[in-house]
Amino acid sequence: MLRMQALLCLFAIFAAASCGRLPSRAEPPNCEPGSFINSSKKVGKEKCSECPPGTYSDSVGARECKKCDLNFALAVETGMTECDLCDAGSRPVDGIFCSRKAKLTCPEKGPGSDICRQTTDSNPETFATIPAGVSVRYFLEKPENFGSLTFIRKKDCCSKDVEDIKITFPNEGYCITDAESTENSTENYLRLSYPYCSYEYVKYFDVSSWRTNRSITFRDIEFEAWLPKIIT
Repeated sequence: MLRMQALLCLFAIFAAASCGRLPSRAEPPNCEPGSFINSSKKVGKEKCSECPPGTYSDSVGARECKKCDLNFALAVETGMTECDLCDAGSRPVDGIFCSRKAKLTCPEKGPGSDICRQTTDSNPETFATIPAGVSVRYFLEKPENFGSLTFIRKKDCCSKDVEDIKITFPNEGYCITDAESTENSTENYLRLSYPYCSYEYVKYFDVSSWRTNRSITFRDIEFEAWLPKIIT
């Protein structure tokens, strides 16, 4: 009986082939730009994989990623849709700038030094409050161009307390946060960035509330410096 079934199956396959029909095979996945169809997988089980560093794909369903030139030998980003022209350790922003996180330092002592340290330690368990009428100074290890400033909100507390921030720069210029300038913020963080705030060669900045009767509570602060893209 089993032998008869096997013969019938072979006959069905032969008949399908002779009529120009073969058993269907799974279609390859439509991989998005920045990825490729990984041919190392078994046929029918192919999956999309991100383009490795130094390569990119700019079309749907690419079988392989294109190589960037030698200027990208140190590239660290995966899944690129174009060669980003940014140094290792930085990322592209709006196709115009490269952005990287800059290290902040605090005064050794004096008003606000403890608050500065508590909000630059990257510790999710620590936070600080800048009282109304008080400003806290943050230094950069070296002068940087302002790209963005992100305030990480303290969970389960005071989420609205970071809505009224004033950033003052050495030349007495300043930026403030409002609904328009922080439209890309979330319940976890508040971000102020270009074009709502733009300053060059920043050595330090002061953080305070622009409302005389409001304090500011947050967990951490992050400064991103913007650099011009590499010209090749």
